[in-house]
Amino acid sequence: MTEEFYKIKQAQELYRTCWNIYPKLLKRIELKKTDKILDAGCGNGELAKHLKGFNLWGFDSDKNAVENAKKQDYKKVVLGDIYKIPFKDKEFDKTICIEVLEYLSNPEKTLKELVRVSKNEVIISCANFNWYRINSFLSKEMREQYKEQIESNGNFINSGFFKKLAGKNNLKLKIIYISNRFEFVRNLFGNFFASEVIGIFSP
Repeated sequence: MTEEFYKIKQAQELYRTCWNIYPKLLKRIELKKTDKILDAGCGNGELAKHLKGFNLWGFDSDKNAVENAKKQDYKKVVLGDIYKIPFKDKEFDKTICIEVLEYLSNPEKTLKELVRVSKNEVIISCANFNWYRINSFLSKEMREQYKEQIESNGNFINSGFFKKLAGKNNLKLKIIYISNRFEFVRNLFGNFFASEVIGIFSP
């Protein structure tokens, strides 16, 4: 898990230099300050910068990331494994997991753990691999990243991937798309052109 998560953090930092997904994602989902919210794979605590005053908790597998996240506006941040989340069943009203699932070797096991600790929604945001693939034809750098990503674990994340996960686990699913530029057109044809695909899973 340590090596896997090290790769995740590298990929996350690279992706976040492209654009900041947090404000656009938070505009599209419903959160209440009374909700107890888990930031799964919180990294350095970027989400907390956008949810000041919320009842936000976090965990990550990287010790340095956890120490950095503790400086942000979390109620508590702990060291933990996303395949064995260190919280009780149904402890959180909602769980948010941003830019993690696509880097894991077992996304279904991860989803089951996220659902286990959540009373209501599990919100998962990932890069849209349909757009990732289109970009790979336009840029050598993106082509190399795309090839490395696919070869690393075989996950091809898009709305269909989320639908399969929801179906296998008997969960309801709502799909939302966000994009860094030209949002209206790209989100209109989101399955192919959106930057990011968001799956909102519920019982």
